[in-house]
Amino acid sequence: MGPNSIDTNEEFMSKYCIDNNIQYPSCSSWDEPSCYVALDCEMVGVGPNGTQSSAASVTVIDWNGKVLFHSYIRQTVPVTDYRTFVSGITKHHLEDQTMTPSYLRNLGECSAIVANLLYNRILIGHAVDNDLRVLGITHPWWLTRDTAAYEPFMWCRIRRISSGKKKKQRQQRNKSGATTTKIFFPRKLKHLAKEKLDRDIQVEGRPHCAYEDALAALDLYRTERCNWESMVIMTLKQQQQKQLFYLSKVNNMNRM
Repeated sequence: MGPNSIDTNEEFMSKYCIDNNIQYPSCSSWDEPSCYVALDCEMVGVGPNGTQSSAASVTVIDWNGKVLFHSYIRQTVPVTDYRTFVSGITKHHLEDQTMTPSYLRNLGECSAIVANLLYNRILIGHAVDNDLRVLGITHPWWLTRDTAAYEPFMWCRIRRISSGKKKKQRQQRNKSGATTTKIFFPRKLKHLAKEKLDRDIQVEGRPHCAYEDALAALDLYRTERCNWESMVIMTLKQQQQKQLFYLSKVNNMNRM
């Protein structure tokens, strides 16, 4: 079953933004399951005490939960912490002698395959920037849906700030007239899955499953898809208006 339709401004969304780099999927393509992929990586520790993360496996699934790509990733430096209790990765998974070539690839090969799968598609994941960073690839923010960074999925704390402090967060006036700010904190995927999907994942004592985590992020996105896409459209329109305002100021200065 494909995504639900969204009532949008088709004329606006079918065009490029001013900088000619932002291209949001057209309305017709939103109803195509092929427009969506979800991603999750498992990592091992390298360097002193295993504190530096290195991608050890990557899984990409489509809208229907079908695996588009899965591979373990050959390490080029010694692994100092396999993090097996979380990652499920052992020395066995990363050795050429025990894994067939189709399931153990170099990082560059994996990154190229994943980048090709993500191209011009909406990417869904949890703290997905971490996965992209260890893979060494980037993806446009307007095509990224991160369930760790979506405000309705985050913890919100109200903090009172002094009137002279620089305000980076949204502010509002409470009944006493004091200035407050909203500070958002990401939540764990397992907690969101339990609350929103009534699903148990990342169970204590069991290693994480990349497929399970990618599917949970995808299903969380489904619950908020219409609202989420409306927020992205609004942000893109605001950016376009700012760009138009800036261009108009530049043109006016050039005429002086």
